[in-house]
Amino acid sequence: MKTSAPNFFLRPLTPADANALYRLTSNPKVARFMRFGTHTDPAEAQALIEQFCAPGNRAFAVCPAEGAELCGVFAFKADPEEPGVYSLSTLSAPEVWNRGMGTVLLARMKIYARDVLRARRLEAYVVDANAASRRVLEKNGFSVSRRMEFPDLAGCLLVYALNL
Repeated sequence: MKTSAPNFFLRPLTPADANALYRLTSNPKVARFMRFGTHTDPAEAQALIEQFCAPGNRAFAVCPAEGAELCGVFAFKADPEEPGVYSLSTLSAPEVWNRGMGTVLLARMKIYARDVLRARRLEAYVVDANAASRRVLEKNGFSVSRRMEFPDLAGCLLVYALNL
């Protein structure tokens, strides 16, 4: 059976996206594997946008079509101690899960990181129980570089890395 790549549109993430982002971050299914808890105040989504868009970082709204409200976010966070190293943050609405968007998006964003950001390494922090995100990273050539244990985390945090 032949399938086509999912369609989506990327644009810069802006403060105007706070309400749409809050609709995602206030959903326990979306926040389950994020480093933050389920948001209970729209100001938390606004603060997340500010963090994603801080100097040196790049953040994108992932939309199902041009002009549509975001259905996800993809962000590069620059490592202040290691030039050329970026950590990735991504989240998306449950209605777009399991459709191949994450795999295609990450493949495109690796090219952006290499060609535009001039990144030399990408890292992604993933809770070991998040099998879907782990598969997306592995399909895109990332591998586990280290494991981090935390007393308040069931399981562990896996750090995936890819040298560009």
